[in-house]
Amino acid sequence: MERDGGQVPRIVIKCCEAVEKYGLDVQGIYRLSGTMTKIARLKELMDRDVDSVDLDADEWTSDINNVAGLLKMWLRELPEPLMTSALYPGFMEAARNDVDRLRHIRLHERVNDLPDANYSTLKYLMGHLNKIVRHQDVNSMTVHNIAVIFGPTVFGSPQLFNGHSAINGVPSPGAGGAMINDMGAQNKAIETILERYEDIFVEEAE
Repeated sequence: MERDGGQVPRIVIKCCEAVEKYGLDVQGIYRLSGTMTKIARLKELMDRDVDSVDLDADEWTSDINNVAGLLKMWLRELPEPLMTSALYPGFMEAARNDVDRLRHIRLHERVNDLPDANYSTLKYLMGHLNKIVRHQDVNSMTVHNIAVIFGPTVFGSPQLFNGHSAINGVPSPGAGGAMINDMGAQNKAIETILERYEDIFVEEAE
């Protein structure tokens, strides 16, 4: 099934291309935080005119963690999480499957359920993170380390925590354990999708 109908946002492409050019071999890329004032300035420039920002400039190449930080911030601040609130329960259920093959199949199904724009952006992002992981001998960013960072980044915080409602974003009593459980499932979902990147996204398109 060909699923390239959605357009990947320019800010995602620019940040990923810059990280791949200058950050593949940077120790702890995406794990290390950049400087918040620099990230905020870059976000302001990107919001104003993404195509006019030169990420090859020394200001940004001197610490590529600021560009990586902007990508994480942009994903976290989406009005709707990349993986969508509607599909969140299905992703969590699939991720909790103890059988590796079934977990892969169920997560693949949920990925295919994503709207075109979300699917295209996730595919691009996972392709980028796959390149990061391939340099783990130098940058120390294993699949697990990447998943711990990007799990909550692309799934966001659910408004319902396994049946425990949240009021104004604050979980009700008893939701703490469910939240921790969800964090583990979020990470496992991204870990599995990244490990099976070729199966889910590349072979699918052929």
